[in-house]
Amino acid sequence: MANTNLLRRIIKETQRLLSEPAPGISASPSEDNMRYFNVMILGPTQSPCEGSTILSYVNMVCTTLRHSIPKSIVYCQVHEAKRSLFDFFYTELGKLEQKRLSALLNEDPAIMERRSALAKRLELYRSAQAEIDMVAWSK
Repeated sequence: MANTNLLRRIIKETQRLLSEPAPGISASPSEDNMRYFNVMILGPTQSPCEGSTILSYVNMVCTTLRHSIPKSIVYCQVHEAKRSLFDFFYTELGKLEQKRLSALLNEDPAIMERRSALAKRLELYRSAQAEIDMVAWSK
């Protein structure tokens, strides 16, 4: 079943490559193995490769990778990348000014004022808790 789906996909992608070729790139499946493509890329203009062709082949390695790399390693890499992206996003989001952030949220001004008041109250509670802890620990 998987090989049939892969074969259908290869045929479909090959037909698409032939009917909608990208400028400067031609690709055709290898005669020996349909998973391999012979790709010809024309060198970009105004570069040392201008006028030359760069030959390479592309192997559709989805099934090979699926069977050769343990899922736990892939999960760890994806999990770490996700955490890193979220950290970056939160850091960048935290740098925004209040007005710009509220414009991104497209929020009702009354809700924005309430959130600001609650943030001030929370800070007041935290400072009061710190003072209580300081007095309690000093005895």
